[in-house]
Amino acid sequence: MENGRPVQWSESNDKLPSYDGIVCNNYKGEKRKMSVMVINPETYGRIAKMLVSPGRVYEDLSRAVYTYRDQLISRGQFGGKDDEDTKMRFIVSWMERVYVANQMAFIYNYRDEEQNISFLEESHLKFQPMSMKALYDELEGIEYNLYTGAGRMFLSEEDMNRLQNLKALAAKEIIRGAPKMNIPECRDEADLVFHNMD
Repeated sequence: MENGRPVQWSESNDKLPSYDGIVCNNYKGEKRKMSVMVINPETYGRIAKMLVSPGRVYEDLSRAVYTYRDQLISRGQFGGKDDEDTKMRFIVSWMERVYVANQMAFIYNYRDEEQNISFLEESHLKFQPMSMKALYDELEGIEYNLYTGAGRMFLSEEDMNRLQNLKALAAKEIIRGAPKMNIPECRDEADLVFHNMD
């Protein structure tokens, strides 16, 4: 606010405006008016496929979504089975609910009665590795786009907790990997100490 009046954002004015012209940075770092967009289904499929892939990091990340409690429940529902197929069905089902919630937020926000709800298809489930930073950014974008402009959300609290736990584990992996990154230059001695910590 300047002189009690809202500041409008423009390309030449990078000040953040007040309430009636809300602008934020989206998950790619670009400034835009707060809005909801539908994240493409390939992103959801890629994340789901990543979570069921072999490897310590993927296994650790999948536990944020497919917890030990979920595994116990799955054993009861599927006759004692707790295999990769069960895990895959659980994770894809969760990711699909997140995708549907994203679409519902879009439809509700824009009152778009023409928009149909889509579901994940087999063609969306492709493994393409991504860095932990890229995963974190995608999860941040997904979480942001689950809310309407008025702050309403169509995802259950339990499923949102899974998403936030996954995001937190991705952040932990980024931090864990930070000391091993190739740091081109350090600004000061404190920075150097931080990057050399184990």
